[in-house]
Amino acid sequence: PRPASRRSSSRLNKKREGGRRLPGNVGDPVEKDGMSEVSFNQAGGVGMMWFGSNGKECAVTSIIGKTLDSGKELIKLVKPVDAKLFPKF
Repeated sequence: PRPASRRSSSRLNKKREGGRRLPGNVGDPVEKDGMSEVSFNQAGGVGMMWFGSNGKECAVTSIIGKTLDSGKELIKLVKPVDAKLFPKF
């Protein structure tokens, strides 16, 4: 698979070009800690998507809420099999 940064850009661009609705206002992907991070907001809430890749597999992790705090706390409790596929806090 492609690196996370290329995958996130490609996925968002395909949705935009195809006329598919993206959630609220979507920011551009930002490379951070080996992952591609995308923020968005919609209907009074905020969200974040992380695209990760280990060279064989890729994963997308999303959280949405009034704030990101509780979602990040939940993600901290998850023990991923491959840390390259999951965001770190």
